[in-house]
Amino acid sequence: MVEKKSKKSVGKPSCADPKCPFHGHLKVRGREFKGYVVKKLPKKITIKFERIVKVKKYDRIKKESAKIHARLPDCKREEVNVGDYVRVGGCRPLSKTISFVYLENLSPKSSKEEK
Repeated sequence: MVEKKSKKSVGKPSCADPKCPFHGHLKVRGREFKGYVVKKLPKKITIKFERIVKVKKYDRIKKESAKIHARLPDCKREEVNVGDYVRVGGCRPLSKTISFVYLENLSPKSSKEEK
C-alpha cells in the first residue's frame, strides 16, 4: 500500500499536539496581536504589547501596555525565546487564561542561529 502525504507535513516537522494550529485541529480566528515575549513556559508564553490611547478629557495620548497568555505548540518550542517579537492569534478558549495561540516569530534572526 502507498501512503499519501498531506501538504501540511511535507518538509516540516510534525507534532502530535491536537491544539497546534499548524498540525492539529485548532482554528485561528478573531484578533491578532504583536508583542514581546516576557515569559516562556513549556506550553505557554506571555507576551506584552503596547497601544496608544487618547485621553479625551485632557486631549492627550498615553501608552498602555497589556499582557496576553498564548499557547506554544510543541513543534515551535525551539523558535521562541524571551525577548523575541512574535505574532499571536485568537482561538477558542484552551484553558482559564489562554485564548490565543503562537503564530510566528517576527524578530530578525541572530547571527548565532545562522551559523
